[in-house]
Amino acid sequence: MEAELHFADQAFAVSSVGNGFVNVLRKPATIEMIEEIRRQVQRHYRRTGGVTVALSVLEPGAAQSVPRDVRENGAKLTTDFPSLAAATVIEGSGFRAAATRSAVTTMFLFARPPYPYKVFGSLDEGAAWVVATGQKGNAALTVSAADLLRAVERARRAIAA
Repeated sequence: MEAELHFADQAFAVSSVGNGFVNVLRKPATIEMIEEIRRQVQRHYRRTGGVTVALSVLEPGAAQSVPRDVRENGAKLTTDFPSLAAATVIEGSGFRAAATRSAVTTMFLFARPPYPYKVFGSLDEGAAWVVATGQKGNAALTVSAADLLRAVERARRAIAA
């Protein structure tokens, strides 16, 4: 299945493939980034009738503290557009990446998304989990972990362009 690119600039990109929605952040999130992600996820949500899984990837340069309003607006996406499952992959090793994974996990504990949600350090594990978990909730899911990985790579290439 072909991955479709929806938006890209020097900081982040959004793509989709089948029922899968992907965003990749290279730089720390801003309100403007969250607003663009909201526009794109809303379009994807309408197109899929809400039968979707979501995969967010924070590259090492994006794994930094962001202002409270940005965190709150990002968390609001989880309740405004419920998925069958969602995963965030925070890439990198060491203390900073581990601390960011803990902070994001805590943020979603408070946001209480109405669907399964998990934070990962590995892209392969995150993609496999979100598809397997989403398929438990809906047999109409038409995306594989390999499809999501291709969508992530398409988004990464667009940011670098």
